[in-house]
Amino acid sequence: MSWYLTDRAGRIVMNRFSWLSTGYRLRFNIGNILSIWFLALLAFAIPATLAADGLRGVITLMPTAAPQSEAETAEIAGGQFGEKEILLRFQANSLPAQAKLTAARLSLVSSGLTTAQQTVNVVAENPSDATSSPKRVTGTLFGSKTLKAAKEERVYWNAREDFLGVLQGQVGERNLSLLLTTPSSARSTWFLAGSADISHRPRLILEYTVADQPALTQSDGLPAVQSARPFLPRAGIGGRGGDAFSYVTRPFASAWSYAPVFHSGLVYLTTTDDKGKKALRALNPLGGKPVWTSEVSGSPGQHLLVSQSGRLYVVGENKIITYQLDSANPAQAPAAAQVRELTGLNPENAPSLGPDGSLYLVNRQEVYGFNPDLQQLWKVTLADPKTSRVTVGPSGRFVYLAAKKEGLVAINAQTGESFANPLPNQDSLAGADFLSLHAPVVILHPDGSEKVYVAANAVNEGVLVCFNNRSGTIAAAENWPPLTGLWSQPIPDQLSPGSVQHPASGKQIYAVRVADQRGTLTGIDWLTGSTKAMAPAFAVGDSPYLLNGGNLATDQAGTRFVWNGAGEVDLFAFGTAFSGRLQSAAGGIPVKAQLLFGGDGTLYANTVEGDRVLRAIVPQYTLSADSDANIYSPTHLWVDGQAGQTTVLKAGGNVLLGPGFTVRQGATLRIATGTPAP
Repeated sequence: MSWYLTDRAGRIVMNRFSWLSTGYRLRFNIGNILSIWFLALLAFAIPATLAADGLRGVITLMPTAAPQSEAETAEIAGGQFGEKEILLRFQANSLPAQAKLTAARLSLVSSGLTTAQQTVNVVAENPSDATSSPKRVTGTLFGSKTLKAAKEERVYWNAREDFLGVLQGQVGERNLSLLLTTPSSARSTWFLAGSADISHRPRLILEYTVADQPALTQSDGLPAVQSARPFLPRAGIGGRGGDAFSYVTRPFASAWSYAPVFHSGLVYLTTTDDKGKKALRALNPLGGKPVWTSEVSGSPGQHLLVSQSGRLYVVGENKIITYQLDSANPAQAPAAAQVRELTGLNPENAPSLGPDGSLYLVNRQEVYGFNPDLQQLWKVTLADPKTSRVTVGPSGRFVYLAAKKEGLVAINAQTGESFANPLPNQDSLAGADFLSLHAPVVILHPDGSEKVYVAANAVNEGVLVCFNNRSGTIAAAENWPPLTGLWSQPIPDQLSPGSVQHPASGKQIYAVRVADQRGTLTGIDWLTGSTKAMAPAFAVGDSPYLLNGGNLATDQAGTRFVWNGAGEVDLFAFGTAFSGRLQSAAGGIPVKAQLLFGGDGTLYANTVEGDRVLRAIVPQYTLSADSDANIYSPTHLWVDGQAGQTTVLKAGGNVLLGPGFTVRQGATLRIATGTPAP
């Protein structure tokens, strides 16, 4: 008989041994578990089906300290108007170290009329030559433009190829000074960093690629709802395939934060002790003793976010707190946090992050954009505070949200220029006291446009529609009819959108359609809007959480998971290997729970209302002494009963043996963990 270990509770625990028109512009969170974690296997990755030629990103920089930084406007003049110049300084430290610059644009907004046609040259100073006052220098020409700008006209200077090489070649801190001069006998005035209208302030827009990171081709609307691993276990019991499995849950401690975040194989959340002290904790995927704890002074917000580079944000309670996690050594607690005070900041909906770490949120009736350095980029005012969460498009060029009064709102992520597109049920939404606005889902079409899918419900009148965004021109998608009905939060599958010549015809959007207190998982063709019921309907009750906070989650095998807290209360899985209810005798998941995937593929149910507890969902089998068994779980595995014959248990994470589990004399039990494949 093989050997085994028990925990303090006597449980055996084995670990690894051997629409309708074009848009208009807006004005306006266990016991001790012995485990070895293989971080290379646990690190989150975009599924290979979405991989392309490398990550493409856009980052927007705002001026830092310069002689004119406090001024609201300044002139560029020459000839009879005297010689007047504008000096702008930028820091590009948030640009990924492995990034390759592909383009750069300087953007200024005219504050008044230009007296005559004028050529404005932009020269990049050598950082070591930059002084506290503007001066004429001989540097690298950034770009040149001949113009006669009207008042409040936005003007762009495109960078030359040799300038990109200059900035690309900088080592350490990346600082840049740009001097704007003119040889023309003309005068123009421009808004500077002191402008009261933030969107009028100068900005430097850098486009880049990162070769060793997969390209983003879609935005799921919600974070952590897609897994790069399959979740469902596979089993052979008594020489036959075995699908008679259930699940158990492993609850974490009650959290202060609304939802966890996942990075480098760990789970991050904030907690509060009996004295009210708050702390940020890093935990293993099944919880237990924290890997590290960092006390958070004062009263932090309750929204957590984390970027691909490991920058963790705590947002709310009048501030944004940031930590830099060590992706190479996640067991190391981060250095002291940085705090940005922002009076009145307490968003209701969770903020969102762009691929570059830019932060977007709705606070009361205003939408804000911040770059990775938390420089404010813009502010857009809405007519009503009721909105969805913000979705950042996969290109990083636009952000989207559904708003009660406006419908779909699209905002240029670099400049704040915004457009509104009414939904087919806009009148009902605008007049409703109770409505649900789901976060838009966005897919990057191979032709470069973004397809935006929006679901919005007003009492008994809902709709799911698609818009096309072609470089800022946004209109209802052609040959994609509005889909009436009450819809859950949509989610796209993990298939590639295809190529320009052959867009993927089989790619789907999924959502639960609710009618007569029953829900039906529905597949929707991303290009045509044609629908198909993917599974039999299930009872959801008269007030389903699926319509107002619940969600779907999808694993790498294409199985869709739904937590249904009313009617037929249970966890449902809809896929090719298994389709139906995953029953649990003591699951303990509250009615209002959202599904999330950790970076290692662990499925979680998270509750915001009530106990605010994160629960890991673990597939469970009960063995019979009369049968041999070979069971594999891509994530974790819980086993009860008796191993009476030859039993092989394998898991990508932990194998947990329940209370009372026994091994019959003469039987063989083999367990392997950290196994990514059967």
